[in-house]
Amino acid sequence: MLGLEKAHTPQVHKNIPSVNAKLKVVKHLIRTKALKLPQGLPAEEDMSNTRLKSTGEFVRWHLNHIDQEAVKS
Repeated sequence: MLGLEKAHTPQVHKNIPSVNAKLKVVKHLIRTKALKLPQGLPAEEDMSNTRLKSTGEFVRWHLNHIDQEAVKS
């Protein structure tokens, strides 16, 4: 239903009345935080490079690719 089967696993839900009504029923069992998007909403292809911080910030992580030839020399 809300993806709350596993403890200590963050779940992201839309802030809409139907979801809020379900969360209200279990509010004594959960902790809610507002989601912050300092870099804006990521595109679908960027989703694999995103992280949800404990502060509620949803950020894109840019991994620098290392040139293997430069490492060998």
